[in-house]
Amino acid sequence: MDEMNKLSLGTAKLGLPDYGFSSEKKALSEDEAIEFLHASLGLGISKIDTSPRYGRSEEIIGKALRGLKSRPFISSKIDCIPQTAAAIEKHMVDSVERSLVNLNVPSLDLCYLHQNELKVISNKIVHKTLIQMKDQGLIRNIGLSLYYEEECEYAMALDFIDFIQVPINIMDTFLFHLIIRKGSNIKIAARSLLLQGLLVNDPKSHSFMNNNNKLLTQIKKIRERAKELEMTPLEFALKFAFNIKSIDHFIMGSASISNLKNNIRYFGDHSFPRMDFDKYMNISAIKRDWVNPKEWHT
Repeated sequence: MDEMNKLSLGTAKLGLPDYGFSSEKKALSEDEAIEFLHASLGLGISKIDTSPRYGRSEEIIGKALRGLKSRPFISSKIDCIPQTAAAIEKHMVDSVERSLVNLNVPSLDLCYLHQNELKVISNKIVHKTLIQMKDQGLIRNIGLSLYYEEECEYAMALDFIDFIQVPINIMDTFLFHLIIRKGSNIKIAARSLLLQGLLVNDPKSHSFMNNNNKLLTQIKKIRERAKELEMTPLEFALKFAFNIKSIDHFIMGSASISNLKNNIRYFGDHSFPRMDFDKYMNISAIKRDWVNPKEWHT
């Protein structure tokens, strides 16, 4: 497998420039966004991750794909599934069909449920509709984007799930380790490699951090260790993540070609110290609610 096939471009910032805790705040025009996507593909990126939730990202990607000789692997999502049983199937099919039109593709290579609540991922109508859409060729792979242990345990027991997308970074590999320990054949997509940007940007400027001293303390320790090794926090965090085995692909969110180039240069670099890798793999494998973004604003 070509190593660059393991890199996926996360496109939330194409439609939502304020997404995450990042230095990239400038909204790109449509032409700039298309130019960015073409440049990203030129760097060897072969996968693109998007969602109807990301503003106009799907539509912009669709325009960028027109005229290309080969298209990248595209993953998108289904969101806002209604609670009324009679409305679920239509909503899901309509959502995927809109994504196909926006993206200018005949099928989604991977379709995630963007809702991770157990009441959604355990719904039998949701299951049936996902399987039907796969049988009809609207989607090629079925995935779940998850945050919690009970969701992950449930997902691994389903025989039709192809991918699970989970946070994987130097502070959090809990769900990754859970999947590996179970010996599941489900493919793993890694997101939040930089913990939504907190590992490389100033976390103190965000109000929710005031009551999260554990997270602040751990980030400080990681930055101190990176400095001791003469690495930037970005280099330290990405080299750690990229050295984790058994991951199908890594999702890197960006809307800046210079930032993307900077991130890619650490891919395939195996110089991360083994002692530090083992240490942080052990620490990050422990379940800690305060590293879960879902818990930050509760």
